[in-house]
Amino acid sequence: MPTCDIPGNVVLPEHMIHTGFGKAQRLVNGILFKYSLLLHYIPKNATILDMCCGTGFGASLLAASGHSVLGLDIYRKSIECAAQRKNIKTIK
Repeated sequence: MPTCDIPGNVVLPEHMIHTGFGKAQRLVNGILFKYSLLLHYIPKNATILDMCCGTGFGASLLAASGHSVLGLDIYRKSIECAAQRKNIKTIK
């Protein structure tokens, strides 16, 4: 899991998964639900472009399911954080 010092409204959902706090837990559950639903419609071993990937949380979930994922984001710090994830490719 990347450790990133990113100011502003950037959320690293994996930090909240085990917190058990109501609103944060609902946010993470919603994110996980959307990606698990999405996975039913993506062909196996697909190549995916994740535009606005942020810190790469969603891209990492897709890559963990066997897809090749390229993450793209306008913010350099977000890309640097996403690049720490070993299962996704990133560009600047």
